[in-house]
Amino acid sequence: MQTIGELFPHYSRHDESHSKQILVNIERLLGENIHLLTATDTWLILEAAYWHDIGMVVPKKDMEEAIADEKFSHYLIEIKNNPYHDLYKFAINFDPSDLMKCFVGADSPVDAIDKFRQLMAEWFRRQHTIRSDNTIRSPWEQIGLSSPRTELIPKRLFNTLGRICALHGANFSEITSDSVLPFREAGLGQEDCHPRFVACLLRLGDLLDLDNNRFCPVMQRIAGDDRPNLSKAHEDKHISIQHFRLDRDKIEVTAECETIPGYIETYKWFEWLKQEIQDQVSNWMAIVPNRELGLLPTLGNIFVNLKGEHQIITPGKRPEFTVDGSNVMNLLQGNNLYNTKFACVRELLQNAIDSTLIKIWLTDVPENNKTNWTNPLLDNIQEKLSQHHVLFSIEQNNSIVCLDDKISVWDITITDQGTGISLEDLIYMMKIGGSQNNLSRQRMIQLMPEWLKPSGNFGIGFQSVFLITDEILITTKNIKNGMTLEITMHSPTSKNQGLVLVKELPHSFSNPYGTKVKLTIKTPKFAKRWTMSFDREHTMIKDFLSILDPVLDDSFPFDVAQIADHVSEFSKHSLLPIKASLRTNEISRTIPCIHESNEDKKSWNFIIGKENSGDEYQIIIKWLPVFGEIDSTCFYRGQKIEAKNIGVNNCRIWIDILSGKASTWLTASRDKLKKDAEIRLYGIILDALLKVISIDLEKNTNNQEFLQYASVFLAGFSDHDEQWKSLYEKTNSAWLDIIIPNQSKTFKDLLNEKNLTIGYAQTNRPRSFNILRTKNHIDFESQYILDIFITEWLKKCNTSIEINGSSGVPVEVPRCSVCLMRTFPLRTVDQAESVGTGV
Repeated sequence: MQTIGELFPHYSRHDESHSKQILVNIERLLGENIHLLTATDTWLILEAAYWHDIGMVVPKKDMEEAIADEKFSHYLIEIKNNPYHDLYKFAINFDPSDLMKCFVGADSPVDAIDKFRQLMAEWFRRQHTIRSDNTIRSPWEQIGLSSPRTELIPKRLFNTLGRICALHGANFSEITSDSVLPFREAGLGQEDCHPRFVACLLRLGDLLDLDNNRFCPVMQRIAGDDRPNLSKAHEDKHISIQHFRLDRDKIEVTAECETIPGYIETYKWFEWLKQEIQDQVSNWMAIVPNRELGLLPTLGNIFVNLKGEHQIITPGKRPEFTVDGSNVMNLLQGNNLYNTKFACVRELLQNAIDSTLIKIWLTDVPENNKTNWTNPLLDNIQEKLSQHHVLFSIEQNNSIVCLDDKISVWDITITDQGTGISLEDLIYMMKIGGSQNNLSRQRMIQLMPEWLKPSGNFGIGFQSVFLITDEILITTKNIKNGMTLEITMHSPTSKNQGLVLVKELPHSFSNPYGTKVKLTIKTPKFAKRWTMSFDREHTMIKDFLSILDPVLDDSFPFDVAQIADHVSEFSKHSLLPIKASLRTNEISRTIPCIHESNEDKKSWNFIIGKENSGDEYQIIIKWLPVFGEIDSTCFYRGQKIEAKNIGVNNCRIWIDILSGKASTWLTASRDKLKKDAEIRLYGIILDALLKVISIDLEKNTNNQEFLQYASVFLAGFSDHDEQWKSLYEKTNSAWLDIIIPNQSKTFKDLLNEKNLTIGYAQTNRPRSFNILRTKNHIDFESQYILDIFITEWLKKCNTSIEINGSSGVPVEVPRCSVCLMRTFPLRTVDQAESVGTGV
């Protein structure tokens, strides 16, 4: 047994002391009833205590055979597929057929010996119970051990002993199977033995050898400081034992671990012990030889705690990020989830906004005034929202030394005065996409006005922060119980594999409620590639370029400037103002965060309506009738999103969706409108425009320019339904008085012509229609304008309209895909031909 330490120096003692302790534990379990054991049972117990780990004795030939075993190659692949395994670097290069490659993954000759020993130890640990069975049956053939076998003890009993030892690490269901291990067996002489009972005592005696003297300090020195992390966790498990009681009446164990891995292993061990006791108690009548032996001791307090300032969130579970099953597909489809890796900054800002909005609703809006918070554009509501802000800063960090002098380090901090994060909230945050199951938070949200509700949930978006950092530090004070927590979150792809550390900070009334999120990122010190817009809008990128000397400067932090511009863009239509700053070693800047003023918001209209499905929608919208343009800008709860196929002819539209969950409107990246949501949103826009335009026409009865362009827009909808027709009639076809661009004529003047010919303009623009009058060409660059003009023209009597174009090329005014207005089929001819006549 002493030779086990040669291959397993990083393990707890598996020598004679372990066997003796198992026997002591069995004696404690049986108490004075030990005299009831038969001689054969006593012999089996003694032998099993000393033989059960004999499979961990590994001769050289067994190592050679193992390396040549095909299953060993599968074992190597398993390690190679786990980059966090202690032996990953060694296994990835290990090739038994090539001696030159075998130890490439080691840092030194000593490290090579150590890693190879650990590799082989884990392989043989997994098989040591079966090896023990084989060795007991044939000790000399297997390991060269002389164990005299005479006719006094039948070989059958040694075979039974082998099965008992093989089952000390097996599933309990195998213990109670008669085909595996019988309840009763003929023993020595005329007495019986009870293999199942002996196997159960061995299992309990082995499990209960958990006192704090299991590890040998000498062997720990031999294994070295870089012994496997699992070994260190088990060391912490044993040394953490504070109280241990084992007798006929009760089993009690309490432990206080120094480390989280140690806590996890201790918790697992205690759960294993509880389950083993429960399984044996449930099957005791099929195990115990006779009732005089009594029952097993009852379980008392079996408890493990984590020592120090860190807290365990869920007992026995490693605090880490996990994936909610319903969101797995969204994650898998999100390999390119975001257009830019810095989109995660938007996610953090949105989380801060959402938390603050909930706090405002809970603490700043009196109960008797909550029913008045129906319109976000009301002055008193805008005033209340403007009193709360989110802070953002990005600063160069010189305290972290980066070995690569081409890299700079930056700290990003986002601070809010929202609800804070409680331990309960954190549990849901750690399950990616799982915060929607946080019922207490959801109940609070359900009471809020639809337009004020958070845009999403902690989870996938928050997880995206790990695209740019390996660690997030959160300091938070929550409004539920005032507890202040410091939370350190590690990336699931880092060496800490998503570990979450939590510790409670001293309570202070002076600290406000809310959350501060801090992360450190690394960016190129001088960007080699970059792009920028040349529009007139001020950006931090332009700011940095304006002071850049490409010859003398050794720093151009383009990525940092890009982050600042993301923040600036986010702030424009956010419900709450953002205050942001940027500090480098050379300069300090206030990031321009121009929050839309209350005066600007007066141009918007808050609309509550019904969709075709009957569902209620809430939006804010503003529109501007323009001649010959289609332009739309879409937001979801204040954040700009890409939305296609929602534009309306002769109209600029700005719309902010304030109802519905992000998942129903947006793609997983949260910056694009879903394809299947386009038609739905277009229907909402038309319904809202009916309401808004009706109001605006009443306000602008004397504004001729407004009426003209509104009339152009409404002309295309005049036969849509009676509501649109009624609005168009209120304009008295004012669009006809618009002067045609680059001409001195109005559309009304064209209508006075007797006959008109339409043909293609010879331009680089795709299919630009023109009105042809002798030598004068009047451009109809908008298909929409041409369509409504033809519609008006055909209302006249005794007139005709002709189409000229290339032979064989069809020319038609297609049905408008947006407004579905009535159109007229037209075709081209080589010679002028009448294709439409007024009636």
